[in-house]
Amino acid sequence: MIELLLLCLMSWSSKAVTDDEKWLKLYYFKLVSLQHKYNTTDVSDHYNKHNGLAKWVKEQKRDYDEFMKMREGAMTAWRFELLESIDFARMRTKVGSGPSSNNERWAMQYEKLLTYKEQYNSTLVPQVWQEDSSLGFWVYTQRRKYGQLAHAATNAGESLGALVAQAFNYTDPSQSKNGVTVEDIVYRISRLNDIGFVW
Repeated sequence: MIELLLLCLMSWSSKAVTDDEKWLKLYYFKLVSLQHKYNTTDVSDHYNKHNGLAKWVKEQKRDYDEFMKMREGAMTAWRFELLESIDFARMRTKVGSGPSSNNERWAMQYEKLLTYKEQYNSTLVPQVWQEDSSLGFWVYTQRRKYGQLAHAATNAGESLGALVAQAFNYTDPSQSKNGVTVEDIVYRISRLNDIGFVW
């Protein structure tokens, strides 16, 4: 694959740049770099840092799935092969192809945290952990997102559901934001509390 990328780079000149060359240079190389750093092609956890890339990956997931079904669409065979070379398939949104919903991705990371706790007898995963940086970032995110709510509910004796609804601006308990309901968040905090998560 490296040889293919080098050939692409060497073939660029000062002439007009094709759509494929823009695709490769503006986003694909950034995705490869992110994959090497975090061992994932899913940038949703790193959205704030990689806003443009996250939008591009979402488009690629849609185009990738369409190409898988019909072998046509915005995704070219060349782009498809490049994405395949970095194991992009594991983050497809197709049912049964791996974690696709927010709740499935959360559950996958939670299982990793259980394994970590079993091995190290702690939930204090370093934010930058060499063995699995996505887990370190996920644990940090849980503390940042839900920590104050977990403490507030315990200290004030208030309903966790009411606090979650207020904190995340849910107007109805059944309302879903990015596939996550108030019940999902309460469940997440409860599961983390059950294993002695350090907020």
